[in-house]
Order: sequence, then C-alpha cells, then structure tokens
Amino acid sequence: NLANALLTRYTQRGTDHDLDHAITLLDGVVTTSPPGDPRRSMYLANLGGARQLRATRLSSIDDLDAAVDALTEAVTRTTGN
Repeated sequence: NLANALLTRYTQRGTDHDLDHAITLLDGVVTTSPPGDPRRSMYLANLGGARQLRATRLSSIDDLDAAVDALTEAVTRTTGN
C-alpha cells in the first residue's frame, strides 16, 4: 500500500515528508476503521511503527507516546489482554 511504500522510501532516502505522509495516511485508516474490523490490529501496528520511526528521528516524546498507545491497542486486540 501507499503508506508502506512511503515508509520504505523514507528508510532509503531519509525524506521526512515521506514519513509524515505515511503517518497521515495510516492515522486516517485507523480513524476510519470500525472497532470490530479484524485488520485494525495490523493498521495500529503499522501506525505505531511509523510513529516510532518519527519519534526516533525527531526525539519526539509525543510521537513515542502515540506509538506506544497504538502498539498497545494492537497487542490488546490480538491477545485480548
């Protein structure tokens, strides 16, 4: 998908715009996916990973917190814990 392609290009070129665009797209997918969507965990995991990349790149606590939140929800949905 486009977000994953942007993330790949970001890792190869280091273009911040690609990372920002990917996060915007992934955030939109998570926001619009219904709570019962079986793919929601995957969407959250992708968003969490992208946020973690940006947190590392920018030393952003806000992005790190958002990554932890997204990944926690992804794990909770997958394991039920």
